[in-house]
Amino acid sequence: MKNNIIVVAIYFLTGVFATAPILTVSLGGKLVSIFSILFVFFYAASLWFAFESKRNINAGSVSLAFAGWYILSLIASLAGIMYFGSDSLWVSQVISYVPKILIYLTLLLCIMRWHNKDYALTAFFKGFFCGCIANLTWSVIEGLYFYIFNDALNDILFVEYVKTLSDDRGYMTVVADGIIRASGFNTDPAHLGVIIPIVFAYALFRRNWYLIALSLTSLVFSGSTTAAVTSMLVTMVSLGKFGLKQINLKSVGIALIGIFVVMTGLLMNDFMRESVFKNAQGFYNRATENYVSNSDQGPRYIYHAYFLEAIYFNGFKTLTGSGFGTASHPYVDNPEISVNLDEEHRPYDPESTYISYLFDTGFLGLVFYMFVLISSIIFYRRRVHIGFTEVVIYSSLCGMFFSGFFYHYTLTAYQILILTFSVAGRENFLLFKNS
Repeated sequence: MKNNIIVVAIYFLTGVFATAPILTVSLGGKLVSIFSILFVFFYAASLWFAFESKRNINAGSVSLAFAGWYILSLIASLAGIMYFGSDSLWVSQVISYVPKILIYLTLLLCIMRWHNKDYALTAFFKGFFCGCIANLTWSVIEGLYFYIFNDALNDILFVEYVKTLSDDRGYMTVVADGIIRASGFNTDPAHLGVIIPIVFAYALFRRNWYLIALSLTSLVFSGSTTAAVTSMLVTMVSLGKFGLKQINLKSVGIALIGIFVVMTGLLMNDFMRESVFKNAQGFYNRATENYVSNSDQGPRYIYHAYFLEAIYFNGFKTLTGSGFGTASHPYVDNPEISVNLDEEHRPYDPESTYISYLFDTGFLGLVFYMFVLISSIIFYRRRVHIGFTEVVIYSSLCGMFFSGFFYHYTLTAYQILILTFSVAGRENFLLFKNS
């Protein structure tokens, strides 16, 4: 693989487009994401290298737990089909995720079989990080375009993609409370809730003031409370990594001056300064009204406040799970909870990855997933000094971990690939260390 430029390019480009689902091409009259096309080649290359390898699968406790999570997901899917029986809407939701589970499981097993994963891992994460920066840059362009032309740029450029969205949503970019909620190359600003903290965490570790400024500006135009809270939590974790001895007045002063200089340079233009501050004010008003002073019990509050009631109502299904995309069942089927929810009786995952995975894959499934994620964070936290790839992996895992409390990212492709390569890289490191 070292000398195969084409394969390295495929892994790099797969990383780039993993966070850009709205970038599509027309095939047979249908829009197909560039990522989906690249993933076919990515998957084929992974299978080829697995079959070509003469070594057995290198499996440790973390990789076994990750594979176990997929197996538990399949078991939960079978259980869900039995639970929902004649309800075709819920059964079809469960079945729709089964091919993804099988693909991701075989992908994990294939990559674990490779002898040397470093080239693939490095190529993917370089591409992924470039894709993250592209998303942030595009969200800033979206924001500025909105304040210049009072229109949503993505709705204009990707009008054909807008037509593929659900009937109750005839737009791509969210414009609410007088501000834009830019989403980059995604249909939902919630994905910037992960991507912004990833770049922000990397920038903190590398003390890259330009990326810090880009992250903060993108945060303002995204209007994502998930991105804001996750970025704060990532900051706390990042500062803790450097140790208290390094957090002195001098280092803090240098950091603040660096951010101030870069932000001042960006905001010297009157229009840009006005646009950023207007969206920032709207973002602040939205956050305080919706999450602080609003007495109404929003869906996100209900999912957490009635969590124990949902577990009790779900009964044995909480142990087995009922398949991906069905975690709404103990909420919308429970009359005591559904009366407070402004939701139809339909299958979906609530706005929390961990609540969703509990009811989707069962109690043991959630334990396996958390074990894989937290173990990987601990492993790469100790190795952020090694180089670019380790910093990106650690930043990505932190962004995934914290954002998962505030939104659902059910089998999101880039997150699954991050975890897969993180686990593979961990096992590869331990293999060569002990050989």
